[in-house]
Amino acid sequence: MKIEKTNNTPEVIIDKDSCELVFRGASYPENATRFYNPIKEKIIKCFEDLNGSDSSITIICEFSVLNSISTKYIYSFFKLSDSFSENNKPIKIKWYYEEDDEDMENEGEIFKDVFKNVEFELLSVDDLDNI
Repeated sequence: MKIEKTNNTPEVIIDKDSCELVFRGASYPENATRFYNPIKEKIIKCFEDLNGSDSSITIICEFSVLNSISTKYIYSFFKLSDSFSENNKPIKIKWYYEEDDEDMENEGEIFKDVFKNVEFELLSVDDLDNI
């Protein structure tokens, strides 16, 4: 699954072969439910399909902007990941933020504190566009 980014929605890539989920860009969709529900369904399906395999799952987040409703959806994705990881499926979350973006860094730190069953990596970069 690949969703191209727009001015207010992130690029989303779900690559089942590499077991990666990528969010890249700004997230403040006009209708978050319409945007994020199909992604959530695809994530659940992907997790179910990988159940019993030796594959680990990596979630890469490179948000430049994240509004409150988007944060709730990302939280729900991480909650799914956390519970999936509880069942011995290794999950890694890589949270990228621009080094001068304290809000996005704090958001990542909050997620890291909440979700203890996943390996959560906070990664400061000069510019998200150059990753």
